[in-house]
Amino acid sequence: MDPSQLPGGTPPPGVIPNFDNPVSLTPVCLIVIAITLPLMIIFLALRLYVRFWVSRTGGADDVLCFTSAAIVIAFYGITLSFLDNPVGPHQWNVPVSRITLLFQKLTVISLVLYAVGCMTVKSTLLVLYLRAFSLNPRARVMIWSGLIYRRLLYHQRYG
Repeated sequence: MDPSQLPGGTPPPGVIPNFDNPVSLTPVCLIVIAITLPLMIIFLALRLYVRFWVSRTGGADDVLCFTSAAIVIAFYGITLSFLDNPVGPHQWNVPVSRITLLFQKLTVISLVLYAVGCMTVKSTLLVLYLRAFSLNPRARVMIWSGLIYRRLLYHQRYG
């Protein structure tokens, strides 16, 4: 059978695959990226400006914040690269022929970036809490426990 006529996923009962003009969530994804990415960059720039040039007290949370932003930007870039080719429409509206080896490799890379990005964002917040609540010994123990737990959880799942 011709791979350009086989759907990439099984459609729900009563639904016929539409390869010619499928409904796509690409516009929604583009709007979300167009709003959140500039906001993230603005807030990151403000944070780094205040921490490094105004107060001159950069810390580990700032490095993690910058690292998280770089990973999120890379994830957004990969996501934008395969929107509507074949990501966007329902999988049953995408022919198998459009699921290429490059798409599969980019999917794996995006999954890794997503997992590492989640870990660094959560670690950033915990290290920020560590700096904010450093005088409270109980809070320090709980925050360090959270950092270790996050690291072990991600290592166990993805490492």
